[in-house]
Amino acid sequence: SVVFIAMADKLMIMRLGEEAFKGASTVSLIAMIPILLSLGCSSILSSVTANGYARKNYQEASDMLYGLWMLCGVIAITFGLIVMLGSHLLLRNVPPHILAKVRGFYWTICLSALFDVMSSPLRRYMEGLGWFKFNMVASILCGLMNIVLNYVFIYGWGIIPALSVLGAGVATLMV
Repeated sequence: SVVFIAMADKLMIMRLGEEAFKGASTVSLIAMIPILLSLGCSSILSSVTANGYARKNYQEASDMLYGLWMLCGVIAITFGLIVMLGSHLLLRNVPPHILAKVRGFYWTICLSALFDVMSSPLRRYMEGLGWFKFNMVASILCGLMNIVLNYVFIYGWGIIPALSVLGAGVATLMV
């Protein structure tokens, strides 16, 4: 669902122009680093959980969830510090006129990535329990909700003002 949401963000931002699209793409790539790290770390949890429950060793599965949650917490905190303290380094190659358009998007997308990193072990744990349907339905609903919220926040609707590129970040943060 992370890839789908990032793709939906960029497709809607593309209508705002090339500069907005370039800046949003750079920011999305930065935010994908901790997400991919947490996916890699927590992917083992599905098989360990399934194995633990098959052998009626519930404590092993529970301990693995706790350990990976702590590891993902370290990833999230490390990434958070890098984002806060190193934003000028991470975005140094982005031209100033583009950076002005995507600075808010940067902060909202990076905050969204932290939430995604922390939820990854729980999703893998549920997959290990065989609850694939819940994860699938939640991913589809989040993707659809992101498309609607992107439209509302990027272009404005009713009393909600158009937030341009920042709107995509707000929509992603909300889902």
